[in-house]
Amino acid sequence: MQLVAVLIAGVLAAAHAQTSFFPTGIFGEPVQANVVALREDKPDYRGTSLYQIQYLLKNKEGKTVSGFVHRSYAEFKKLNDARPWKLFGYDFDVPTQGSADVDSMNDYLAKVMKDDALRKTDLVSDFLGINWDASDIKWFADMETFLEMLLTARVPEFAPEPPTFGSVEDAFRPETPFEAYVYVKAFRHGGTDATLAAYVDFFKNYTDTTPSFSGPAQDVDVLPPSATKPISIPYHYAKTFVHFLPGGYLNGHTVRISYLGKNKFNLLNKDNLVPAIKRFHGDRKPKRILDVGTGNCFSALGFAQVFPDAEVIGVDLAAPYIRFCRLWANKLGVKNVKFYQDNGEDLSWPDNHFDIVQYTYVLHEMPAVNARRFLSETLRVLKPGGVMSGFEVPFHDDPVEQVVNVASQTWGYRWNTTGPHGPEPYMREYEEKTELPKMIESVGFVKLKHVPYTYFEAFYLAEKKV
Repeated sequence: MQLVAVLIAGVLAAAHAQTSFFPTGIFGEPVQANVVALREDKPDYRGTSLYQIQYLLKNKEGKTVSGFVHRSYAEFKKLNDARPWKLFGYDFDVPTQGSADVDSMNDYLAKVMKDDALRKTDLVSDFLGINWDASDIKWFADMETFLEMLLTARVPEFAPEPPTFGSVEDAFRPETPFEAYVYVKAFRHGGTDATLAAYVDFFKNYTDTTPSFSGPAQDVDVLPPSATKPISIPYHYAKTFVHFLPGGYLNGHTVRISYLGKNKFNLLNKDNLVPAIKRFHGDRKPKRILDVGTGNCFSALGFAQVFPDAEVIGVDLAAPYIRFCRLWANKLGVKNVKFYQDNGEDLSWPDNHFDIVQYTYVLHEMPAVNARRFLSETLRVLKPGGVMSGFEVPFHDDPVEQVVNVASQTWGYRWNTTGPHGPEPYMREYEEKTELPKMIESVGFVKLKHVPYTYFEAFYLAEKKV
């Protein structure tokens, strides 16, 4: 017991000493768990008082590992109600909320741990926030692995311990099991209006705890050099938000969760993105490159790496993302890239200025009329012979695939109507009105190339007529 006391004291000291905290996956068989405090001074996404639990487990090497997790009374109640069926039932139950305190909740947890069959269940591991980190999930690598994530991957019954953010620098930390859980639950929230509403609330409450990347009034710190007034934000961009993002990209609290997309989406992953840039542009010698809708600037940084002698500019409507990109480029020591807030439908750059204009995962996130303006502006700022390079969601020629894609992504709602919009509310516009290959040619591009990549991505390249 002396060892247990020392380990618990060490975990408590570490938990209270650090402002930033980013838990990693812990694996092993739980051997002890104690409720040690009721924390009313630890605000997190749950917005309620939390019981602090210290636990010990034996890992596969036989070593004792310590950790901690915070749980609300409601989560204790969920554990109690979700216990597997047992002949003759259990001879203990969670205390009522009115009578619950540290001692009584500790007594209850001790009884849970004393029941060997219960202690070894995934349910108890999930309650302690252990034995899951999503490392076996392959996300969007291909349709097979996506369906595995969607249908069969194990999702914990309880969210793992969340990270604590102390500064904007924490936005670059490795993904925690909790944040992987946030992503998985977007697809596995339960499939009803009620479970979606609960997930959206959960998602918003989490993002509110992350860095905001806010700036001065009218975002004057990120305006392009030629700008004389604030950048105009298109109507749709501030109305209907993709990916369930609370407030959309204009909300700087979404920067962190979007950054973690590099672990999920093929062409946000440097290991896929840089080879793609080299494949399609490696024989070019561009002097100026524009990345429109740069987001977390994965593409801009990729082009800056492939073309170190070129000037790369990344622009986005979302000012908080521009601040993030500037910080990241500075951290990486990348000197040939600059970032500004700008509107891809009304760019602050002269005609015939860029050799390459890139966009990645952009046009499927807007109405068709906006996509046309975007492509027309791309054509305007390109030099004659310059290349438009789109790494994008594929347009489906097959009418059956179109119907399935639209229904699954929009949930039957048009983007400008009320209702629980799906994860991609503009997909109907993209499939039925944008019709990307036709639109690219209709605005004046020539030499169109459409190169399939995966079920989720394709490459679209075209040139400005000389």
